[in-house]
Amino acid sequence: MRRLRMSLLVVGCLVGAMAGHAATARAATKATIPARTEPDYAATTIDTSLVQPLKVSLEVHRGKNGIVDAYSVTTNVDPIVCDVECHAYMQDEGWLDWTNGGKQAGMPDGGLRMEAVELRLRGLVAKDYSIWYRAKVRGDGWTGWASNGEGAGTMGLSLPLVGLQVRLQRRFEQPPEGSGTVLLDTTHYNEIGRIVNTRKVVGVGGFKPSKKAGDALNAAIKGIRDQGFDVGFVMMDLATHKGIAYNCGTIFYGASTIKAPYLASAIERHPEALTKYERQIRETLLYSYDHTYKEVLAEYGTQPLLDWVKELKLDSDFKSFRPDDPWAGYTARDFAKLWLRICQWSYRSKEGKTFCSWSEYPEMSTIHYALGDLYRTQSKAGWIENEHPYWNSTNDGGLVYAENGTYVLAILSSVPANFYELHDLTRAIDAVHSEIEPG
Repeated sequence: MRRLRMSLLVVGCLVGAMAGHAATARAATKATIPARTEPDYAATTIDTSLVQPLKVSLEVHRGKNGIVDAYSVTTNVDPIVCDVECHAYMQDEGWLDWTNGGKQAGMPDGGLRMEAVELRLRGLVAKDYSIWYRAKVRGDGWTGWASNGEGAGTMGLSLPLVGLQVRLQRRFEQPPEGSGTVLLDTTHYNEIGRIVNTRKVVGVGGFKPSKKAGDALNAAIKGIRDQGFDVGFVMMDLATHKGIAYNCGTIFYGASTIKAPYLASAIERHPEALTKYERQIRETLLYSYDHTYKEVLAEYGTQPLLDWVKELKLDSDFKSFRPDDPWAGYTARDFAKLWLRICQWSYRSKEGKTFCSWSEYPEMSTIHYALGDLYRTQSKAGWIENEHPYWNSTNDGGLVYAENGTYVLAILSSVPANFYELHDLTRAIDAVHSEIEPG
């Protein structure tokens, strides 16, 4: 009995000590979380495997007019255990080198504005945590929450950052409200515009596919051309700007592929259209009906799309795009730019996000047919068979959310209304994209 009482006494002391330690840890953790009203903050979370709670600290350096020009993020543990790598996109300089160990990223007092950031964790516990961050863009407010190397901010829009926020969470915890793709990048347009128009597969952004993937791609192109048809395409990864192109400056008849850019431009200018014409928009994206497309066109006219054409400085001739003949011919370069514009609109508005979600399951689409079982895709195809060779076309364009990164894909051809002729090409392009290292 005496031994039993001694054992119970020891256990009671241990339990009391553990409870006191846990209470102390909770109190210490609570004290490290700044008020939500702070403009810059770092929310913390406990790592029970460490002696002390794991937390991050954010320091923002502002230059003239409150514009962010440098920042640093540190942890309260040894960098071997957990460290934060910081990346800064600067006006006129582009992405600078990554920094770590609490060193500043950016150009303090350099007179240049910071426009975007990326952060990522490294160290022994990095696999157990996610670092979340968002940027406040002048005139555009806070972006959504990005994580683990995603970009937050803008590129190519000359918009400075005026604030940053950072928080740390365990991987299994729910993402912060408002998380998602949050980098608005317009530098793609110039890069796509510089792609050489040639009947050879060319790499974009310094990328070169392997011999195996390149041979399969060339075989798919040859299979189309051997039947007397022509084809052109552009594929670009949105994060790395790497990709491939072929015959991207030749004009093809776009057929019903024009419907997605037109509807998107009309809804962006007139957001009420998404509700007012929901049935027509859905049926146009799903079945490519001409009559539902023309109902929206009759209400809002051609100007929304022509404004996009002017904004993007497209090379193709859209003068034929008019209410009585609302179609157009364009190049794969310009077709890719239009889908990038749709993508960026979806990042910035709930109407855009909804519109793109409605394009995920079209009845006809080589992108959806060939890749939809592998990834989420958003696309709008066009096709026609006509006695005049120019009007013959089988085309598709959209976004592919592949495992190693999202990419835009635009395919135009003179194949007369036959998507099966494009399936091998679409799969071969995706195989090439799978070789691009994630951004």
